[in-house]
Amino acid sequence: MKSLVLKVKAFPEVSETWMFTIIKLAKSKGVKIFVLTDLIQDFSKVHFNPTIPIVSTENFDGIKFSNRKRQALKMLVKKPYLIRFYIKYFFLKKKHSLNYIFRLYNYSKYRDIEVFHVHFANASKPLDELKAIGFIKGKIIVTCHGYDVHFMNEKKRLYLSKLYETIFNQVDIITVNGSYLYEKVLKLTTNFNKLNIVKVGADETIFQPTIYPKSISSNSTINLISVGRLKKLKGHDFAIMAVSKLVNLGYDIIYRVVGEGKNRNYLENLITKYKLEKRVFLLGAMEQQDIAKYLDDSQLFLMSSVTDQNNRAEAQGLVLAEAQLMGLPIVAFDSGGVNESLSENTGILVFEKDYEAMANAIIEIIGDVAKYKMMSRKSRLLALERLSSENMYKSYYNLI
Repeated sequence: MKSLVLKVKAFPEVSETWMFTIIKLAKSKGVKIFVLTDLIQDFSKVHFNPTIPIVSTENFDGIKFSNRKRQALKMLVKKPYLIRFYIKYFFLKKKHSLNYIFRLYNYSKYRDIEVFHVHFANASKPLDELKAIGFIKGKIIVTCHGYDVHFMNEKKRLYLSKLYETIFNQVDIITVNGSYLYEKVLKLTTNFNKLNIVKVGADETIFQPTIYPKSISSNSTINLISVGRLKKLKGHDFAIMAVSKLVNLGYDIIYRVVGEGKNRNYLENLITKYKLEKRVFLLGAMEQQDIAKYLDDSQLFLMSSVTDQNNRAEAQGLVLAEAQLMGLPIVAFDSGGVNESLSENTGILVFEKDYEAMANAIIEIIGDVAKYKMMSRKSRLLALERLSSENMYKSYYNLI
């Protein structure tokens, strides 16, 4: 592969870690890479130096209505072959649209791109239409990550199925991050032959432990950590209740949560309620390098994600890859697709929302020095084998 376009709805966005990892790997392999986004957002909120072209191909607002016909005519004169594809578009959609002339013109420079990789199924347009009329010939990969294929009821399922079926008919490959999401997508499309599982991987060049395998001592403070946005889906409240039980049993525990979100006030009140102000710390959002440092300074990772009020659960959890790369054993709720990123040698799964069982699992691991060291060693080995960014990259693009 010599050229790659990443297509998203907005950039940078909450899922930027996945994007930045793909960009980093593609550049290291000499791939010519572009990001196409419907909306360019504020880069001051992320520490990312956009050293590749990032283009909004759907922004037509700068063209005044009175000048639209004149601008469209100039584009057709400059690139007359666009007329042929505009006619194909008309017969496909049965309607005229000046915006589509602008769209064809904007996408004309990407006609020879080998691979278009769409992040979230709902960002696929207009690539499916451009492929349908033969305007672009490159392979199209659509990666679903969870919220874009989530449905609570039959009405929403039928809506998404109708929306995505025309998209999935045109794309070449559909990927999901595990069996949990695979089953959801199967209920939205008849294109099961295009569907593949590719585990999302973490950057193994960033997540490297200073001491490996890690060890533990009952005579020292045990640092627990979670990473994830502060929202109900992440279940941090149940982890805090588990920590409260451990503290009440006399364990010297510190619990740190990396992430930000609208649940902060609720969690702060919970920390106060259980008198854990000196035990539980909400650290806010961080960059990957800083997250790696806190993981390195921890002994155990808590994956407290649960099924939320919208019946949505964690599809995989990239943080599990990051934590295991750092050699951390895991205690997790058995929710969604979490169990697909662990093994019995790298973590303990307990019933969802059962914070007492979570506390007991923590006690089991930290109380067995030999078992802890074995789990630490096997955690990194599992992550390198199944959850590394290099494996993810190869798995995606070997499909084409």
